[in-house]
Amino acid sequence: MPLSADGSEPATYYGLHAWVTEDFQTLIETWAYPPQLADAGISQDDYNAMLSVLIYSFWTDYTGHFTAVCAEHGLKRIEVAL
Repeated sequence: MPLSADGSEPATYYGLHAWVTEDFQTLIETWAYPPQLADAGISQDDYNAMLSVLIYSFWTDYTGHFTAVCAEHGLKRIEVAL
């Protein structure tokens, strides 16, 4: 989902809401560098750069989670006309 500070284009962030495993949450929170990334050609420096700008939040109550995290970081959804 495209996001920006005022809800207009261009998007400055992209967001998604997903259910993840505890292992994935630990991977993100600890900045662990899985060997599969090296096998895919993604360096640890590139991985660390991505994590340094990643906004993430893990809640057990999903009601309004995505909207709350966006608001907390001053981001609004860009409405895309279909």
